[in-house]
Amino acid sequence: MLRAEWVRLVAIASRDGTRARVLLTESLVTRPGRPFWRSVLTYGAASVFLGSALHVGNLVWTHFLSPEDYGRFANLEIVFGFAAALFTFGQHQVHLVFVRKEPQALAERAGVFALASVVLGGLAAASVLVVPDAWLARLLGSGVPRWALAGVLVAGGLAVGRQIAQGIAEGEGQAVRASLWKEAVDGARPLIAVPLFVLLGWTWEARWGGLVLAHAGAGALALVLLFRRGRVRAPGPETEVRAALRFALPIVASTVAYVAYDSADRLFLTAYQGLESVGRYHVAYKVALVAQTVNVVVLRSFNPLFYDAHHRGDTEAALALAKLTALRTLGVVLLLAVALPAILWLVPILGADYEAALPVIPVVVLGLGFQGASAFWQAALYARSRSFSVLLIGLVTATANVALNAILVPRFAEMGAAVATLIAFGAMFLTTARLAHASTR
Repeated sequence: MLRAEWVRLVAIASRDGTRARVLLTESLVTRPGRPFWRSVLTYGAASVFLGSALHVGNLVWTHFLSPEDYGRFANLEIVFGFAAALFTFGQHQVHLVFVRKEPQALAERAGVFALASVVLGGLAAASVLVVPDAWLARLLGSGVPRWALAGVLVAGGLAVGRQIAQGIAEGEGQAVRASLWKEAVDGARPLIAVPLFVLLGWTWEARWGGLVLAHAGAGALALVLLFRRGRVRAPGPETEVRAALRFALPIVASTVAYVAYDSADRLFLTAYQGLESVGRYHVAYKVALVAQTVNVVVLRSFNPLFYDAHHRGDTEAALALAKLTALRTLGVVLLLAVALPAILWLVPILGADYEAALPVIPVVVLGLGFQGASAFWQAALYARSRSFSVLLIGLVTATANVALNAILVPRFAEMGAAVATLIAFGAMFLTTARLAHASTR
């Protein structure tokens, strides 16, 4: 099938008489697709080297933290995700799409968005002082202090710097640099948490410190470097942000929707089953994130090639790349759904209090696989400036996931949350693929 698709696309390019299009098509879908897979291997090696500490740490903490403490940290991590999605104006995706189109205007627009993100993070942290205690307990569970919530909100605002730096690196095909701004930051979290564990004891507060210090520090460092190199500039009186804002706001809303449907399971578990159930499920979710790592590694190699093809007008080759990449990635995820729980059953890496999470892992792995594979089709919609379509898909998925969790979690606890995730993300994958095909006709 791959060979037939390649011959068809090269024939299309040859009819146009443009050698550059032939070379582009060959670079996208030939066997074995050397530029693409070389980039995958580069990203993969960087991700494994830089991010493996986080995956190992997620398992190690199960031997030191109770499920309740793990649940408290899980809910704070969800709040950080909401803050980063809401305050940063989708700068990773904005830079990925426009870094080739409008590099000069983009630098001034980034200055506007960076300042707004930091201010919003600070204001949100200050607002925590007036939130009623009953609301905090209902949302995050008991025993989570206000300063912990304020810290993750500040870190969420500063995350804009890392998002801009990562978007620039990915857009320019700089594999290792892009991984430094993502996997290295995540990999630094357990390294920061270990000395905090020594100082504070084996508590969730040490893990909180790793999350906040790693992301806030990386965001602030990225902003300083970007300003010094001119990739982010102070806005002038004629800086035009309306067009960028029209593109960015649907991304913000769709990212918030993504965090909502990605975290609805743990929020419902908090409300109906308690923090102990949240802790067990969060460990299963963290193990399943290996599947999401596969998606992200391939996506970073896919993005520059896809947008290059689209900007050159070779939409058929770009769409063929999206289809082949999504199917191959789902094949790898299916193998992981079988392998990961088997490995954890054979090798006693999980703490004894978390072994009940093992049956949940393959279901969550498949759900995250569909979620990640949807991003390949979303690229086709973003490239045609249909960010509103992505928003609608996200809102529908969020609504479906919330409804499914409301039905399944009270009765089936962690397994109900996992099944809700699988159904919602599977539907999202099919819907996004169909819309991406329709948008290119």
